Amino acid sequence: MNHPQQVRYLLRLDDACPTMDLNAWTRIEALLDRHGVSPLVAVIPDNRDPTLCRAPADPDFWARVRTWRDRGWELALHGHHHLKLTREAGLVPFNRASEFAGLPLGLQRSKLAAGLTVFRTEGLEPRLFVAPWHSLDHVTLAALRQVTPIRCISDGLALRPFSRCGFRWLPQQTWTPTPRTWGFWTICLHPDNLGPRDLEALDSFLHEHSAAVLGSLDELLTGALPSSRGPLDYALGALILARRARERGKHAR
Repeated sequence: MNHPQQVRYLLRLDDACPTMDLNAWTRIEALLDRHGVSPLVAVIPDNRDPTLCRAPADPDFWARVRTWRDRGWELALHGHHHLKLTREAGLVPFNRASEFAGLPLGLQRSKLAAGLTVFRTEGLEPRLFVAPWHSLDHVTLAALRQVTPIRCISDGLALRPFSRCGFRWLPQQTWTPTPRTWGFWTICLHPDNLGPRDLEALDSFLHEHSAAVLGSLDELLTGALPSSRGPLDYALGALILARRARERGKHAR
């Protein structure tokens, strides 16, 4: 199926770690391979989050990550321990929980350096950063600049990738594979939480729209990007934040 260039999708898979649900990840790997789609994978370098301990630690986890890299999947540094250390929302105010925002520069530097060391010990070099719970602050950006070569963030609310504070931002605005008419949309999925109906929905979406899913981030990581967001970008951000606030209100009742 032909797709107009005004709409592009990036598929992001979060919370890859040795204690992930291996069967769930194997199923989504097979689905993506069938459609020829290469996602961005947010890999936790040293998971300590008990909610993500879905199975005994897989001794072959990092070998699996290397096969993802070799198949063209993009890798992102997904925090350090994936633990909630503060209640700061940070620059992307989705959640009042963070592993980084609100912490001093020295501690953020050491956490990022330790996480990157894990990757490099395994022969891997992540090109993007994904903050747990979407929460990072200006100190996080300073720490990234000082101790890593990473200059791209997968997050933010906009209709197109943009530059801000010396970083490239690939906006992440949706958690379901919903067709759009224009814009750049990162679809964030957590494979551990996907049931049969979720996989069916993703399969159907990719059957119709895989040609519009980015297969490589090289151009976005190296080419020029707009330096600011426009009125439509801010309007989209306000709409998404309002919707998430309503959803949290419903769950709190």
